[in-house]
Amino acid sequence: MTGRLRRPAGKSLASRDVALLWSATVFDSGATWVIRIVIFVRILEQYSTSTLAVVELVGILPSLLLMPLAGSLADRYNARRLSLLSMATQMTCLAALLLVFHHGPATVAALYALLTVSNALWQPARQVWLYRLVEPSQYTAVNATIGSVQGLMTVIGAAAGGVLTAWNPDLTILLALAAQSCAGIGTLIARYPAATGTAPAEPGARSLLRDARDGVRLVNRYPLARSIIWVGMAWGLISGGFNVLIAGLALKELHSGSGGLGLFYVVDGTAVVIGSWCTARLRRAGHLPGYALAYVAQGAFWALTFAAGNVTLGLLLFGVMRLASGVIIALDTTILLETVPDSLRGRVTSLHMTTYNAVSQLSLALISGLLAVVDIQSVGIATGVLSTAVGALWWITTARRAHHTYLTAAQDTPPRPVATPPHAE
Repeated sequence: MTGRLRRPAGKSLASRDVALLWSATVFDSGATWVIRIVIFVRILEQYSTSTLAVVELVGILPSLLLMPLAGSLADRYNARRLSLLSMATQMTCLAALLLVFHHGPATVAALYALLTVSNALWQPARQVWLYRLVEPSQYTAVNATIGSVQGLMTVIGAAAGGVLTAWNPDLTILLALAAQSCAGIGTLIARYPAATGTAPAEPGARSLLRDARDGVRLVNRYPLARSIIWVGMAWGLISGGFNVLIAGLALKELHSGSGGLGLFYVVDGTAVVIGSWCTARLRRAGHLPGYALAYVAQGAFWALTFAAGNVTLGLLLFGVMRLASGVIIALDTTILLETVPDSLRGRVTSLHMTTYNAVSQLSLALISGLLAVVDIQSVGIATGVLSTAVGALWWITTARRAHHTYLTAAQDTPPRPVATPPHAE
């Protein structure tokens, strides 16, 4: 069945298949947060902080190397099948982790690496899938809803992981496996639209490495997408030590204890969800100015948070900062992909994630070293000022000139027929 179905404006989020992919993202993100907390706590209970750093590096580095190829795979192959492969691999890793969790850090690191690699495949595949399910006019709303998962799971996943790990680590891993299984079920029953328009390239026509290289080269043709990648790298360099700086602020500077640190994370997640939700209702003409203003506000209120001097004011300023972050999260993917053709979207998404995450890891190392000689307050204020400068420079150098192109991009894109094909594809 390939009948055409035009969804009325504003209704795409009620779509069964979009809702299923959102639910899969919630469960997948929750499982990721829970298992991360379990591994961190378990390693630190028996080994040193340096051992944890090695486990984290071994666990994350392979996924960073795979991300560009993951985008090429998403552009060339059936995104539903790739998503199911990712879910099945993650469930297998969690089941194996449950069996060998007490066998030492080397085994844990290897399974953690395979887990993050398979998760790296899910993200661009899901993005390609989502964009085939909805009309272009609904991209912002869909991206905002998916983006809100980050804030939601910061609160729920991390909190649940911390509380349950203190009680029973094995049961916590079982909970993560159950959450990942729910994500897999949601992915399995979501429908995948039949291809319309130009057929994709044959999988064997060219190497994946060449595809990935071409994606990097071709993104230079799209200045707005390229600028979002550079802005992401700039924020990655600034925010790589986000968790370290917040923990240091709450525990060392404000002396608020673990309860105060928990409050910061509750405010974090709640504010991001609210910011993302509000952005979904922002008119298209306000996207680029809103994104730039949010970057400026994010940096300014981040700096003010470290200058606050007391917990109450610090939480308030941090909440405003994370509201701005919610706006950025909601608009980031929409602006990134709006002027990019369908055939490049998986690769561009992966390039953005790869560069941001790689720079974040470098930033974490740099900030950790910097904190040995500079106090937390100074580092926090400096990174906030840098973020403000990034937002202002992005608007001055790129966004103002690209505003007309962005506004007309949706008008130039013909309405996409959204099919409800047989479930078997």
